[in-house]
Amino acid sequence: MKTIDTLLFYLCIIYMVIPLAAQKKSNPKIEVLLIGTSHWNNYKKKGLDVAQTSEVDILSENYQTQLAVLAEKIKAFGPDKIFVERPMDHQHKLDSLYHLYTTTDWGLDKRNEIYQLGFRVAKIMGHSKVYGVDYRKTEFPFDSLAAIVSQQKKTDVLDAMMEDIKHFEKEYNTFIAQNPPLEELLAYHNTPENRKLNLGWYLQKANKAGGLNNNVGAHLTSEWFRRNIHIYGIMQKYTEPTDKKIMLVMGAGHVAIIETLIRYNPDWKVVELEQLLSAGSDFKKESYFVALYTLGERWDTSKPPSKQVYFGAHSAFLSKLRSEKQIIVGARYSDTGMIILKSESLEKAKETLHADLAIKNKLFQIEIHPFNAFYGGKID
Repeated sequence: MKTIDTLLFYLCIIYMVIPLAAQKKSNPKIEVLLIGTSHWNNYKKKGLDVAQTSEVDILSENYQTQLAVLAEKIKAFGPDKIFVERPMDHQHKLDSLYHLYTTTDWGLDKRNEIYQLGFRVAKIMGHSKVYGVDYRKTEFPFDSLAAIVSQQKKTDVLDAMMEDIKHFEKEYNTFIAQNPPLEELLAYHNTPENRKLNLGWYLQKANKAGGLNNNVGAHLTSEWFRRNIHIYGIMQKYTEPTDKKIMLVMGAGHVAIIETLIRYNPDWKVVELEQLLSAGSDFKKESYFVALYTLGERWDTSKPPSKQVYFGAHSAFLSKLRSEKQIIVGARYSDTGMIILKSESLEKAKETLHADLAIKNKLFQIEIHPFNAFYGGKID
């Protein structure tokens, strides 16, 4: 009889817990907007990162206009808290700077993404505080790693690490020289491919540096991960049950790890900036992109367009997109062709247009950018 009573007791407990668990599961997840950036303060000066790259002039009129537009789009998303790359134990100083920013002209000439993006969004949303979530009580012994690898004459390991760094510097500096639109710049830093490359450098290259009795590479990698796990923990502690949406503005290398950690949090949901930008203010599933066509290396200047190889395939390709209502507008100015394409994302737009045989075979060169109209209108 005692056994039956005990069984009934546990059954009652189970039936009480199951509805509670189901109720908890149905609660909406906290949406986390991740914005990985470069360090805009490094414009025309050397930064602290291992990779030395150029930066855009974020204080230029062009980028300031784009920042204002971006901030309004983030405002439409509506983060309840904004987290930035400042140590938690420097919060009192961050509070003072934010007070200056909201009550004076202080910050207008500051390039740092904390002020240009984090403070800007917080101010237009009327936030009283911006939260510093960085943790810097860790090491990053890259110089020691390089010295030890050199002493061990394992130049292949060091060469592979430096080759990746130099390749990134060259690619990124070429990209920055084009003064890309701000949304495209941020999209670059937050692609799955670039996050994978960032993590891969630590896990596949740095981690194996050193000998069996010297784990300098593993130490560097573990310290980098430790720093970001602390950052994630601080974000968790600051986030309250009443918060529905939060936002993180931080170096792209940090976001590569933090995004991975959040994927394992059943109560949080990652929102990528590209999703927000593609959705627009009314959160549509599609957005618009402008594609600019210029002549490629396969164009034969001695022949008319109709005689160019792959020109017929190009025309047929664009006609198909028009019939599918993916192309909204087509035009030409000077020596440049232009179309406006409707697509789900920048990556999807690139995938679609790079399928053109004329692009694949370099008859044309193409640039693709997000397209945001400032005024409504109609072309007859």
